[in-house]
Amino acid sequence: MSPRCIGGKNSRSQANQATWLVALFPFCIPSLSFSQIDSPAVQTAACPLSTQGVGQTLTATMATSAVLWIDEFGGTLLYSQPRLSVGGLHQPTRSDLALLAPLRPIHVWIERECEGYIWQAEGRCRYQNQEAAQGIWWPDTTLTLLADSGREACQLHLAIPDRRLLTARLTWSPPARPVLHWHAAILVSQALRIGATPTSHVCVPGLPELWLYPREDGWLLRCSVGVEYSGRCHLGELDLPAYWQIRVQGRHLALEPAPCHGV
Repeated sequence: MSPRCIGGKNSRSQANQATWLVALFPFCIPSLSFSQIDSPAVQTAACPLSTQGVGQTLTATMATSAVLWIDEFGGTLLYSQPRLSVGGLHQPTRSDLALLAPLRPIHVWIERECEGYIWQAEGRCRYQNQEAAQGIWWPDTTLTLLADSGREACQLHLAIPDRRLLTARLTWSPPARPVLHWHAAILVSQALRIGATPTSHVCVPGLPELWLYPREDGWLLRCSVGVEYSGRCHLGELDLPAYWQIRVQGRHLALEPAPCHGV
């Protein structure tokens, strides 16, 4: 017997505190957007690159990570911090996202800043057909990570499905991959959209649209259909802890700690 759907238990004050999460956040430069900026020169002028010292200050700081499991779909890595390190599979693992590829322990840093993302290399990298040490990472472009010999080791692709948000989807090209089969790594900014549409950050055919908003102590979930959680069915908003299990229209979703920094 399915649980009877009830209204969310959030108080009105809690709901009001969360409403800012769904508002469209103003960018650093309100007069400019990705759709309006056509050249790296314009973007550099609007949002100066400030990656100096990123690698040095973050080598001991790992991003908060988790794995989102969805029935009949698989796992997706979620990172809630604005900075992420990518590297090879070394013991002990030093990077947030470790790949099976001939890379340095920390090969590149990815950071959310202003209207988009920047990258800073600690190993050799090539972007837009030029080897470089840092740069702005434009949406829907590829960053190539090189081995010390100069041979191509891995390609990383960055996408921002919903341009109203800075939540990004990071994917990698075979044969480079994590030890476990993750579909992608999501760098969560203001919100995470899960659903069947192409603008979803996690695109799952046949799944009703869900929105997840990160909070200090967990997540705020918004969904237009009933969500089963802890033996009850909830409508509208639902406060969730850092890790959880829910069921939506008979489909199981679970958020669990990521093993070994995303390995």
